[in-house]
Formats: sequence, structure tokens, C-alpha cells
Amino acid sequence: MSKPEHLRRESDLSALKEERKNNAIPWSISPFQQPGSVDSEEELTELEPGELRVRSAEEVPFIDLLLEIAMTTAFAGLTDGTPILQWNNALSYVLFFLWVWWVWIAQVAYNMRFRQGMLIKHRYHGKLSNYDPHYSRLVSQDHGAPEMFCSDSMRYEPSDMQVFVQLIVFSAMAAFTDAFDITNGIASDPTQGQINNLLSYGGFNKGDVSAQMFRNNRLPVLNARGISMSMGLSRMVLLIQYLAACFFAAFAILFIGGDNGPSTTLNIIKVVLWFLPIFVEVISHFVALHLPGFVGYTTEGIYARSGTVFLIIMGAALDKITGGFKNLVGNAGLGAQGIPVFGAAAVIFIGFFSLFFATPGSNRETSSRRTLAWFFSQFCFLSALIVTLQAVANSISFVNLNGALLKIDGAIQDAVQWQLNNTLGTNLTASTFPNSVSLFNDLGLSFEDTIDELNADLYLGQQQNSTLIWLAGAIQTELAVFGEVLSPEILDATPDQSSLLFAKLNALLATDPTNTTALNYASLQDIYSGILKDRGSSALWLYPAAVYKYEWGILGTRCTIGTATCFLAILDIGSSKPIYDADGNMTDSKIWFLALAEGHWLLILLALIMALIQITENVGQVFAYLGNRSYHSFEHLDFINGPERRRTQRRQVQYQRTYTVDKEDYDDKLEDKQVGYSYPNPYEHTYHDRDADTGIVTSPRSGM
Repeated sequence: MSKPEHLRRESDLSALKEERKNNAIPWSISPFQQPGSVDSEEELTELEPGELRVRSAEEVPFIDLLLEIAMTTAFAGLTDGTPILQWNNALSYVLFFLWVWWVWIAQVAYNMRFRQGMLIKHRYHGKLSNYDPHYSRLVSQDHGAPEMFCSDSMRYEPSDMQVFVQLIVFSAMAAFTDAFDITNGIASDPTQGQINNLLSYGGFNKGDVSAQMFRNNRLPVLNARGISMSMGLSRMVLLIQYLAACFFAAFAILFIGGDNGPSTTLNIIKVVLWFLPIFVEVISHFVALHLPGFVGYTTEGIYARSGTVFLIIMGAALDKITGGFKNLVGNAGLGAQGIPVFGAAAVIFIGFFSLFFATPGSNRETSSRRTLAWFFSQFCFLSALIVTLQAVANSISFVNLNGALLKIDGAIQDAVQWQLNNTLGTNLTASTFPNSVSLFNDLGLSFEDTIDELNADLYLGQQQNSTLIWLAGAIQTELAVFGEVLSPEILDATPDQSSLLFAKLNALLATDPTNTTALNYASLQDIYSGILKDRGSSALWLYPAAVYKYEWGILGTRCTIGTATCFLAILDIGSSKPIYDADGNMTDSKIWFLALAEGHWLLILLALIMALIQITENVGQVFAYLGNRSYHSFEHLDFINGPERRRTQRRQVQYQRTYTVDKEDYDDKLEDKQVGYSYPNPYEHTYHDRDADTGIVTSPRSGM
């Protein structure tokens, strides 16, 4: 007999209420102390001397997800607000990423350490008692010595509210990424006076120039204040007030000075105050691991979080790379020549992805100190990765820009050459150059308007009876077309308004066409080279992926290929000169032969390097297989090995953590493992290889 409708409805509502109650987010209490979050008695493992036993869950998914969302927000703001075009942009990007990364990693380390237990008190016991799930016990080497533990009423535990505040901090940091420059106020710009004069000559009145200078000086100061306050608040969330004081001091310093901001000395002090707390905090993490009552770190939890940050970075990079593709659609830049560029970008992206996730780790038991050092050292790899991927994204936009400028220059030069080969008084018509009309239409420009400008220049040259004046006008017309192509509506590559290139371009556009001294072919090549350097310099920063595998053959391959790639920077000697001289020939910097070649060899070269690394590593595995030999990592090389990507393996309680090999152990028979001989480990039952589920060491004392 079925239940009445109202009883079934009440049952469903009751079940729904219970489900919502169980899934409610605990905003005011520790999320690590929820039902089902305590390890079982069978999972108790031996601790290091002085290590605090923690029964709480190692991680809470929704807390990790909230931190990952916050990290994504800040990193996306950093990527969009800090384009990497010049060396100071790259330096600012990496250092800002250090702050974003450290706020995230410090919160992760905090949650892993203070899941349970912070305040300690002493009690004496003559013997270790059974474990009480309401206490976190510090195991002592001497059973007669005092033991330390913390009770529910004493311990401080992180709550979801703290993570929520960290989300606010990340969002605040994302708001201060625009126009951030770490060198502001420290490295002076020797061309500032020249820029102001050129802007004034280019049609900007004195008030406009002063207002622009004030804004250029003001924005970095405001961003620096916001960063200082955000970092200070993030440290307060972690209850480390002495570190927060440094960031608040940096915030106060930035109010000293006039409209131009603080002095150079104060700006240097500001940078020191920004990074000194991070250095102190890193040291404190390692010092804490030497003090009684520390909480150990597991490589499984750290690797899971590291993989998430890697995916965030790769996702943002893929977004930037595909964002560069949109400028290729409907434009006359690459055409069919863009196919190798697309393929190269895909190979590079997949190559980095594969090198990270295909890397084996050591299956040796690691200490918490080494695990933590591995966690912190990932900044070096990640910072190199993001700069490289940003350079790849910029390179895609650059090769399209270079292709468009080459075609525009060719179209206008064809028109000029046609006029020089005919009677000087003959007007140009757009119908004479159908390919140029189609090219300009693809860019959203009117070639007919360009022809009208050239005819006006021709008329002025006839009036002055000077071919040089007509050619000067043609150069000015070409520069005007360059300016239109760089606009946000077409290729979105307008030079920074505070740059010397922007000032030069505007000054030449405002120059009287009869000024043949200023408007000449050398000026055109100077602007053309400046545009290429402004958008193409980051393509020269491509360097190989960081060493992340541990076989000697792979190490040799990566080091050799990576070093050879880095030495390509030698080709950039002479980069201070324009790319082209007055005769249109390339100057001393030879790397631009690769950057400006029709095959766009910079990106393709990096893709070939990534493919070569993958091929050599896989060929090594094939030969190892054909030779009937197992493919093993050098798991005993502690100085290069990363930890195993799984939970830290600890021995059972009845065995000591470390062991020594006695003479009687050498009396045991050697075991043939096909790849050499090994002595059995007398203190373990069965040790399983990471790559095979067969025991390779069997203890002769397993029956003891």
C-alpha cells in the first residue's frame, strides 16, 4: 500500500532539508572539522620527531575551488592589464605574479598547517595513551617527557570567512594591475624631455602634455598604493601583523612627495618593503618545520594544488593566444602563411602541457622540508612559463602586424614607383592597382582615400617644382596609414602614449609636407623599425622549458637544446639601432632576419625545439623497450628529483622512520632485478615500484 500524497511530500521535504543542512557551508567554524573529515584509526602513520598528528581532512574541495577562482581573477587581471612588450613590462609582470602567487600559496600552506591545532600546552604522561580524536598529539621521543596537544577549546582554526576575505584581496589586486611598472620612480626616462617636445610639435598643447604627464606619473603611484594595501590586508588575514606593517609602511611612503610622487630613494625603500616580508615569511615556513609541534606536508595535496595553478596559467595563455587569432580574421596580414604559425602555437602549447604532466616523480619518501621547498621553487618554473607563453601570444599578433605593414608599404611604394615611371603630372587612380584596393578593403581602409592623398602630395610637389616634396608627402601619407592600421579597431597595436615612438609618429604626421629634412626615407624606416620593435621584441625572449625530468639522457638533451636556443640571443647584438637603415638594408641585429622572414621562423623554431625534445625523449623510451630494459627514473638523485605526485608514503607505526643496514643484512642473498642487484630493505614488508605493481624488495624479517 503506497503512502498518501501528503506523507510522501513531507518525506521529500524532510530529506531535502537534511541534505541542505549537511551540505551547508560552515562560514563561522573550521570546514576541516566536518562529519566524515576525520581520518580512520587504521590510517594512523608514524610521525617525524616533533610532528603534530592531525586528524582533520587534508583538504576541503569548496575552499580550494574558492581560492582557485580568486587566483584566476587576479591572474586574468594581471595578464590583461600588463602587456609584455618591453623588458620593464616583463619585470613588472613577473614581480606582480610573485605577489599574486604568494598570496595564494601562503593561504594554501596556512590551510594545510592550521587545519587543526595552533595553541599548545603541556601535560605529562608516563606512557603514550590511545589516540583521542578530540586532541592533536605531538609525539615525543622520550615517553617520560612532556607531551603537547591542543584541545577543541584552545585551538584556532581557519574558517571559510577567511577564504572569503582572501577572495576580496585577490579581486582588489586585480584592480591595480593596469599600467603597473615596477621601475616607476626608480629608473628615469632620459627621453622624457624629447617626448614632451615632440608631442607639443605634434599638435598637443602644453596643457594636454602636462595632463598626460600627470596621469602617467599618477597611475603607477595609485596602483602601488593599492598593491601595498592589498598585500597588507592579505597578511592580516593570516594573522601575521609584523609582516603587514611593512606593506602599510610602503603604503604610507607613497603619500610622501608632490605631484610627481615620492623620490627615487623612497621608491627603492618601497620595493624593499614589498619583498622583504615575503622573504621573511618564506624563511619562517622552514623555521617552523624545525620547531616542536609542526604539521607535515603531503606531496599529494601540494601536487594537486600546483597542477591547478598550472592549468590556470595555461588557460590564460591559451586565451591570449586564441585572442591573437581574432585579429587574423578578415585582415590582410598573414593569409595562408598563417597556417604554420597556428600549428607552431599549438605544438608549443601542447609541448609545455606534456612536459609538465608527463614528468615522473621520485617515489622515495620525502621530508616535509623538501616537499615545502619543492612547492615554493615552482615560482621559478611558473614565472618562466608565463613569460614564454605571453611571448608566444605576442608573436602571433606580431607576425600578423608585420605582414600587414609589409603589404601596405608595398602597395604605396608600387603607386609611387608607377608615378615615377610616368609623367610627373599624371594623377594616380585606384583602378590601376586592383590588388592594393582589395588589400586595403581587407583592412577596413579605403585605398581611394590614400590615392587622393598621394595626388594632393603630387600637386604640392608640382607647385614647388620639387620631387623631394612629393616623396616627403608620400612618406607622410604612408605613416598616416600605419597609424590607422595600429588603431584598436584594426590590429590594436597603438604605441603607448607615454612612449617615444608615439611622440615621434605624431610629430611626423604634424610636420609640414615641405619639410624634406624631417620627412625622408630614414624617418620612415625609423618609425617602421620602432613599430616592429614595440610589438616584436617579446618574440625574442622565447627560451626553452625548464628542466623537469630526471633521466640523464633527457637532462643532456634539454640542456643542450635549451642552451643552444638561449644563445640565439647573440643574434640580437646591435638592437639599439633601427632594424633598417636609410637605404632599407638591415642593420647589425641579425635576429630580425628570423622575426621578419616570410616563414615567421621564430615561432616555428620554438615549435621545432619542443617537438625535438618530445621526439628524443620518446625515442629513448622506445630503445629502452626494444632493449628489453625497464625505463626507470633516477630516483636516488635528491638534488634534481621532485616528490612523487601522490600522498607522501610513510611507514607503518611499528617501524622506525629511518634505518641502517647492519652486517647481517649483507648476508642476505642479492636479488636479481634485471637492471642490477639490490639489497632487501629489512624494515619494510613489500615495496612497490612506481611504474610496476610488483614488489621489488621483500624483507627477510617480514615474519618477525
